Amino acid sequence: MDPRLILVALGAVYFGARFVGWLKRRGRMREFAAAAGSQFRGTLPSDKYDPYRGFQEVKWSVLLYNVIEGRSDGFETAVFDYYASRARTSMGVIMSLPTDSSSVTVTPSAPPAGLGPRTVSQLALNPSVHVVTNAGHLLIRAPRKLDGDPLREFLRFVAAVARALEADHGVAR
Repeated sequence: MDPRLILVALGAVYFGARFVGWLKRRGRMREFAAAAGSQFRGTLPSDKYDPYRGFQEVKWSVLLYNVIEGRSDGFETAVFDYYASRARTSMGVIMSLPTDSSSVTVTPSAPPAGLGPRTVSQLALNPSVHVVTNAGHLLIRAPRKLDGDPLREFLRFVAAVARALEADHGVAR
């Protein structure tokens, strides 16, 4: 048998399995949005809409997948999958912050600088997240893609960080 046919068949199986996984995740995210009373928006260009275009790593992603928009714990919230780097997709959550106007980036490998004590305390509960604040919005990249109950729990964590940022607003940074 021709080895090229084997390679083509293996490639078709691989991409077919990836596509089926993508469809299943899309279905789970749609169900999550319906259960949360949020709007499932599907795929969006990342550079056309606020608040997405306010974050360079999101804007550079070009497309956002499985976008859910609504309210969570009193905050305007967007949940989405995006390409955080060329090699991997990530899940991000953006929450609006009515009073915080900081611009800070916190990565798992760097200590949180420029944040108030309440926010630092909250971030210590989940040190593997990537956090960016930008003029009234908070972006937290999840350590992995989530849905269902783990996503609900993660949204509570993001809301706690947002509340901590609000409480720290005005505290010397």
